[in-house]
Amino acid sequence: MSLSLMHVVSKEEDAYDRGYALGTKVKALVDTNIEVYMKRFLYYGLKRQTVLSLARKFRPLIQKHDEEMLLEMKGVADSTRHKLEEVLALNTRYELIWGSWAGCTSIAVQPERSTNSHALVGQNWDWIDRVRDSCHTWLITRTGRPDLLCFTEAGIVGPKIGMNSAGMSLNINGLVSARDGIKKGVPFHLITRRILNSTSMNEALVFLAGINRAGSANYLIGHAEGEFLDIEAGPDQLGYLYPDNGFLAHTNHFISLKEEDVGRNKFPDTVVRYFRCLRLLGPRPKLTTNDIQTTLRDHFNYPNSLCAHIDESKPPEEREQTNASFVMDLSEGSMWLAKGPPCETSYGKLSLKQ
Repeated sequence: MSLSLMHVVSKEEDAYDRGYALGTKVKALVDTNIEVYMKRFLYYGLKRQTVLSLARKFRPLIQKHDEEMLLEMKGVADSTRHKLEEVLALNTRYELIWGSWAGCTSIAVQPERSTNSHALVGQNWDWIDRVRDSCHTWLITRTGRPDLLCFTEAGIVGPKIGMNSAGMSLNINGLVSARDGIKKGVPFHLITRRILNSTSMNEALVFLAGINRAGSANYLIGHAEGEFLDIEAGPDQLGYLYPDNGFLAHTNHFISLKEEDVGRNKFPDTVVRYFRCLRLLGPRPKLTTNDIQTTLRDHFNYPNSLCAHIDESKPPEEREQTNASFVMDLSEGSMWLAKGPPCETSYGKLSLKQ
């Protein structure tokens, strides 16, 4: 099975050089994403100069918490001939337009519930359809920090989904509370990168607990030894969920935290998708990667299903779908990836150990 997304391998030790080489390879995709997001920002009332000004304010925060990421962004900007502020805008787009998303679905299976006794995770990444073709996978090998196998939108150096050579993994889900955006905080894509840079679950949790966040998000953190912890990160508190009978699912509403849940009201399909996962996978005594893939292709409540499709009744700027689907075997360091709604394509395989 072949992958339909560009796969980039980075072996540069210097962060700026790594970003520059990455930008050289994905320049056309970065061009597309900057154009798409500038139009999307404008749709939500943010003119280009306002976007660049707001993005610029995140630079000191990024430099303070992870200068490696800032250097990678500089490298991407220079090699693609874009302003650093434009690349910063991509990396802070979550903060610039809070709550302008449909949803994602994450699944975790502990070894005692899998047929091969491996730790398994799955996810559908649902987002605007216009960026489906401007994403890529990224294998980073380096010294001093774990190697990464991850997925991201071109130009964003903070991957959303992936695993590292220390056995850690990350899946994400958007959350929106009524208190989001009222204070300045560490941007979402820096948080995801720092979690995937971690060598232990404790390191990731210490980081999450010690920072100010501008808003909410859900982080499903796993380890190859079979441990999973789902962290609902509200604006000023953390909630924790642990697998029940070796299985856990999460979508786009708060379960452990008592927040005024904007996401649950704005996107009610989050509740449908959550309980659909429980029904399809919960009763099975043992689960396979194929079981997870089949669930991620499910069309109940179409088009707002687990396998999400474009709702033609919405304006073009608000049309979203499943842009990528993943199943990761943490025990063997493998990722199966399908581009676009997984009902339309097969899963190709990548390895962290290649």
